[in-house]
Amino acid sequence: MRIASIIGALILASGCGGSAASIDSVASVDSVVTTDAVAPVATDTTQLAVMPVDLGAYANTVGCTSYEKKATPISYVSEWGYCKFEDVTVQVYAFASPLDLASFMQMLLSSGGKEEDTVTKGLVLFAPDSAAKLEPLRKALGA
Repeated sequence: MRIASIIGALILASGCGGSAASIDSVASVDSVVTTDAVAPVATDTTQLAVMPVDLGAYANTVGCTSYEKKATPISYVSEWGYCKFEDVTVQVYAFASPLDLASFMQMLLSSGGKEEDTVTKGLVLFAPDSAAKLEPLRKALGA
């Protein structure tokens, strides 16, 4: 089963996508908050995953051109759309956090999708319509 058909079903089922805090999850104004200083963890090897500011421009840097942003919300997805990679349509998804990406992948897998049909780099997931383009896309992304 191709990712495109699974995503289509998820779009219909997801309602208003994205992740947001509910009123119940936000601390009340009356609560006491302490601000003890916390020493930062020193690390030279940890790279933070950051969602690209312009998903279309990011996709273009790896040869995925003609990006078309879609407005239909999908759960856990901050932005998504289509682009062309070597004449094949690719769905591109950007996530606000690693947790959103993991939640989306879990939803995709539980709906019959396969992780091997996608290529992920940071907080961006690419899903080409052709399995033949997975390896060229991985090479273009350096993944």
